[in-house]
Amino acid sequence: MATGVGDSSASILKVLAALPKLSTAADVGSGNGRISNHLRKLGWNVSGCEINPELALLAEVDHADARRWQPPHTVDLVTCIELIEHLPPEDQPPLLRQLRSWLRTDGILVLSSPQRHSPVAFWDRLEARHKGMEYDWWDPTHISVLPRRRLEALLTGAGFDILNRCGVCFAPDAFAVRSRTCRRLRYASSTGMMARYGWNLIYTCRAV
Repeated sequence: MATGVGDSSASILKVLAALPKLSTAADVGSGNGRISNHLRKLGWNVSGCEINPELALLAEVDHADARRWQPPHTVDLVTCIELIEHLPPEDQPPLLRQLRSWLRTDGILVLSSPQRHSPVAFWDRLEARHKGMEYDWWDPTHISVLPRRRLEALLTGAGFDILNRCGVCFAPDAFAVRSRTCRRLRYASSTGMMARYGWNLIYTCRAV
């Protein structure tokens, strides 16, 4: 069953709030610190990295590229939110293996990324083509958005067991402005069968 939420970030925060309260976390690609600061408020001891120096200051994490950074010690939780799609394909498997190496056995990874094949992506791609524009997945720095099955294969290949998949966003903007039902689906989230059709996917994985 899909439930309405404010945006995909709200769904991510909900996933994090439901995790067992452990102690240490690493947040890679921290951005302005929404995730790292949320974890701190929940009582986690958080280290992290962000490639933008100004945002790193806001997030209170190291100014570093996630591909060349590591936490000071093994951790219970790694968060990788909206990062992997910014990397070239050859860097994605090594990054996931690196994240696994930071985690204790049975540690948790929470990863989110847009997926290549979803109803929203399909419609937005058609709309961009009609306008003579190149589709950029809402962000021109999204250079390697993965199909769902490919991302899941990379996760399992890196040493993770997928515990939960949450899909977010089931209606494109063009539909949302015309229909109340589509407005509710615009940032709806689901962990059921609908999850695979979400424009954005949030994975909770266990290190094995």
